[in-house]
Amino acid sequence: MAAPRSRPEANRAAAQSEPIRKFTVVDPVTVSVVTHRFEAIVQEMGEAMLRTAYSQILNSSRDFSTAIVDRETRLIAQAEHVPIHVGSMPWAVRAVVDFFDGRVRPGDVYLLNDPYHGGNHLPDLTAFVPVFFGEELLFWSINRSHQSDIGGSTHGAYNPAATEIWQEGLRITPLKLYDAGEVRDDVMQMIATNVRHPEDFLGDLRAMIGSARVGERRVLRLLDEYGAATVLGSVEAILDSAEHETRACIASWQDGTYHGEAVLDDDGHGAEDVYIRAEVTVHGDSMTVDLSDSHPQVTGFINSSYPNMMSAVYMALAFLIEPRTPKNSGTFRAVEVIAKPGTVVWANPPAPVGNVGRTGRLGSTQRRRGCRRPRGDAVGGPGRDTVRFRHEPPPGVTATRASGLSHGQRIPKGSSTA
Repeated sequence: MAAPRSRPEANRAAAQSEPIRKFTVVDPVTVSVVTHRFEAIVQEMGEAMLRTAYSQILNSSRDFSTAIVDRETRLIAQAEHVPIHVGSMPWAVRAVVDFFDGRVRPGDVYLLNDPYHGGNHLPDLTAFVPVFFGEELLFWSINRSHQSDIGGSTHGAYNPAATEIWQEGLRITPLKLYDAGEVRDDVMQMIATNVRHPEDFLGDLRAMIGSARVGERRVLRLLDEYGAATVLGSVEAILDSAEHETRACIASWQDGTYHGEAVLDDDGHGAEDVYIRAEVTVHGDSMTVDLSDSHPQVTGFINSSYPNMMSAVYMALAFLIEPRTPKNSGTFRAVEVIAKPGTVVWANPPAPVGNVGRTGRLGSTQRRRGCRRPRGDAVGGPGRDTVRFRHEPPPGVTATRASGLSHGQRIPKGSSTA
């Protein structure tokens, strides 16, 4: 007589025998446990990265982020590393899924850094590991890390003289580095040949992949213990709960329409007083960020891509809500963004976008703890970079610096596609 299967073995066997299509309604205690397990997973991924990376920008400055995204490209969990990294990850996953549609297999590893395909700027290289449970792709384990060099005209990829993105570094659109567990040595060598410190780069890249592999193993363990239906049901509850908490916070703010403006001295190529303007409307438990009156895109490298703009809007909101509210795709369902390409914060290719940190300055200067509204003017870093408020700034007006668009397209609430 065969020995009875353990619960994890039974769950894995069930996943292999039939497709996973449905999730179950899960009790609050289990949802809380799964929530904290996901949080622990992304934190452990970060610790693995910190202890194995070669470059000081990673093992000392900690310029990296880790996250778990589900099969629907929704952000489920992120560690508290670099907020501007994580908000754009759903767009990066979508770019990979769209390009490799039907060709994603267990053991694969994908890379991407192109800002026009879901990246922030070229130094921020992203490694993606698909998490399969049985035959089903359920999650993605992700590490995004700032490289000390990514090629281009200048060391470090910050090139004030750049007038097009190719002068800033090597552009990596969705690329398969490992195919079913086998490394593609030719691709690895090609990338390493195009950076100035290949040994450090390869060490950091292996650390990134190792970090993402840690996430894969831990998510599989969670699926083994609870079963796919329970974990997927918990994910729905996690996202819904984050949305509920965020809407409750916004509902405590005064309804109204408010305006904010931030100005950069110049782009280094003749454009002066480069402004980013926001009109923020708070209505009930939702808000609209209209960045329709911002400066057209410029020649210099202070532009932003669409995913980076959306990430910065989300980052600004995250600074204003209750700190204990999970920061995931559910959190941002209450926000609608009105935008148009061709502006300084949603530039059309091939505009350079290397100094995208400038577009996130306002969000960081307005950081507050708890569900309350920011007050007073804010002054950022070098340059004039002053925030001017025509009214007392409401919650969310920090999205001015964190984005900046012009009239036109209305982005659906919580959208992860452009």
